[in-house]
Amino acid sequence: MVTEVLNPEQYGVLSLLVAVQTFFGLLFLSPVGQHISLNAHRWADEGVLKHYLSVFGFYVVAVALLGSVVGCFAIGLSQFGVVYASSGLAIFLAILGATLNGTYVWLLNLLHHASISTLFLVATAGAALGMSVTLATGEGAAFWWLIGQALAMLGIALVARGVLNKKVANVSAHAQHVSYPSKELLAFCLPLAATVAVIWVQTSGYRFLVGREWGAAQLGLVALGLQLAVQMGSVVESLAIQAVYPAFYRRCKLISDERSISCAFSDMLNVLAPIYIIVAGLVVATSASLTKVLVSVNYPGASQFLALGAGIELMRVLTSLLSSAAHGLRDTRILLLPACCGSGVAVISVAAAAAANVGIIWALYGLLLGAVTTLVLTALSVAQRVSIAIDAARWLAAVAVALLLISVAAAISSHSTYFAALANLALFGLCATAAALLIMWRNDAAARLLAA
Repeated sequence: MVTEVLNPEQYGVLSLLVAVQTFFGLLFLSPVGQHISLNAHRWADEGVLKHYLSVFGFYVVAVALLGSVVGCFAIGLSQFGVVYASSGLAIFLAILGATLNGTYVWLLNLLHHASISTLFLVATAGAALGMSVTLATGEGAAFWWLIGQALAMLGIALVARGVLNKKVANVSAHAQHVSYPSKELLAFCLPLAATVAVIWVQTSGYRFLVGREWGAAQLGLVALGLQLAVQMGSVVESLAIQAVYPAFYRRCKLISDERSISCAFSDMLNVLAPIYIIVAGLVVATSASLTKVLVSVNYPGASQFLALGAGIELMRVLTSLLSSAAHGLRDTRILLLPACCGSGVAVISVAAAAAANVGIIWALYGLLLGAVTTLVLTALSVAQRVSIAIDAARWLAAVAVALLLISVAAAISSHSTYFAALANLALFGLCATAAALLIMWRNDAAARLLAA
């Protein structure tokens, strides 16, 4: 839908707005959110969760104000030579809405209200699309699209907050006199903040360089392909967050020794990694059909960016999965060096492609190389702290399924019509789903994890 409303140049501008939003979200807010997730059950039992969330709300507003000012100048001066106040407003609302929505809706799921949380997720997606289309149609400006998304997320967040306040125990009498555990917070969040800030460079920061060197329209094509891959991966990742991650965090709450955490982490890895691999293969195999169905004709060649984006997204979700071990151990320092190395490889590769004046596809190869570097080094760092037991048979089966899907797609003729593309998506989707279910059949790791 967004490609029908925004042209490639405006989509490129939208990608820059989102890049600023994610920078401030990742650097200042995501680490605190992870800390809240790890301690939510305990704080709810102690009756101080509402108090801490109120403090967090004021902090979110302050970060959103800072992000709006910095983003307004960064985007305006770097891309257009002028400053647009509308960009600052869009970034402020986006940071505020996305953070509060993600926090309250996620906590409902984490605190055993999964059905309500799922309802709010669906409502957010529908309201965001409706608001964005309504505001952006006509003028076709990127900032109106982002404002629509933000207003919908903020509205649902306020409703979710009200529901959460009713579900969580009343604030204890001493909560107002309890200070936020700042030492514990800083020890956990500072290394994680540094890590995610570096990762931002290779997942979003590259857009500023690409926009400067290849133009906003080319950036729009690249951003669209990568974003479609992220959305495909995020569907599965969201299901994992709803169903599997709460069980992992509950096991981490109940256990403290590294051996037990290693077992919990290995179970989660063996449940989710094979599914992620199959989904990546499915996206690559159906990239032409996906763009035919989902993307406007104003975005030619987007399928090749989607196929590469699927590989980059697979590296990201696997890295995120490995990072869960560090969160469970409450030692996020081990993630910093891999992130620095991967981002360095990505930036150098994109800069080299720009200096060589080659096609923009080479910039994506550079991003893929950086993502692979981050994944490999993260795996090595985590393996030094956690004993990982890999279910090799299921992993290899998943890789075989992914390669088979890609090979079959490459062998058959392209589908030029809309209905042929839909049929292709349905067929490959059913095959991938059946293969994933077969691989997960009688999975002891899933049984242990979900029994927590």
